[in-house]
Amino acid sequence: MILSPFKLSGTGGVMSQILAVDNDPFILEFLKDILTSEGHEVLTAKDGLHAVDVLDVHTPDVIFVD
Repeated sequence: MILSPFKLSGTGGVMSQILAVDNDPFILEFLKDILTSEGHEVLTAKDGLHAVDVLDVHTPDVIFVD
């Protein structure tokens, strides 16, 4: 994993809303912990179908997919 020295920010300087999609709950929790500690709002989905459901309701700034 490469961590960037800059912070992702959404509109108006607010930290980004990020969707993480992975079938491994450990990886999802790991990403959520790291990204929320940096101030981001993190949404998670266990698979592509669940990700589509999340995208019906939210418009994340960034999507991480395995």
